[in-house]
Amino acid sequence: RQSAVQALVLIGEGDPRCAVAAVAAGLRHQSAVVRRCSAREALPRLAGASPAGLAAALEEVQLLLRHEVGYVRTAAVEALVVVSTSSAAAGAAGTSDGSTTAKLRDQALGMLAPMLADTDAQVRHAVLAALGHLAARGNEFVILAASAALADVDEDVRDVALEVLAAVAEPGDRVGLAATAGLLRSHEPSTRLFAIDAFWRLAPRGNDFAIDLIADCLRDPSGDVRHAAAEALQRVCGRSCGRAVGVAADLLQEEAGHLR
Repeated sequence: RQSAVQALVLIGEGDPRCAVAAVAAGLRHQSAVVRRCSAREALPRLAGASPAGLAAALEEVQLLLRHEVGYVRTAAVEALVVVSTSSAAAGAAGTSDGSTTAKLRDQALGMLAPMLADTDAQVRHAVLAALGHLAARGNEFVILAASAALADVDEDVRDVALEVLAAVAEPGDRVGLAATAGLLRSHEPSTRLFAIDAFWRLAPRGNDFAIDLIADCLRDPSGDVRHAAAEALQRVCGRSCGRAVGVAADLLQEEAGHLR
């Protein structure tokens, strides 16, 4: 099957339109190996062969992003990222300069935006990872999308959202920190632990907003959360932080032994 895909690539370098349709069918295949070969190798190569190949590839991928099967949508997301970030595809679009590459990436971001609300967690995970690959640092849309996904019901989606936010947002970005602060109100200790981890990864050293919220977590009823908060404070403000020292001093006066 992989050989058949590779043969289609060679055939399609002359007239890519039919070959693109055939390779795109590989994104619907039950075999993960065939889907990967189609998404990562064959389709990007055909897309980079000519303007017609690029247009046909993007058209096929856009259709598959709406496919009823989740793993097909996931494969289409992966293919879109590889095609949109390929220098060969940028050359097929006109030139391989930065402006053409940026246009391809922006087009891909627009195609992926509606999929952030996909019902399949694996698809949402793939979309968020794709946004991280496609977006330039400071991209407001991706920062908002990743911040919202910090509250996703799926743990893997939350984890990739944090990875994307840490990569795209500037340290101390208010949107990301505000979304993280909201997670501290969760009744689930695991969610509060996740929020503390997010704070020290997103906040620059000495950020007062993060320091205050993490310091308050030293009073959390969960021992794991309190321990994580103590470690996070060291990372965010060091050992000489007046706010943290003040909270710790107050806790030493508490009657409850677990707080002391």
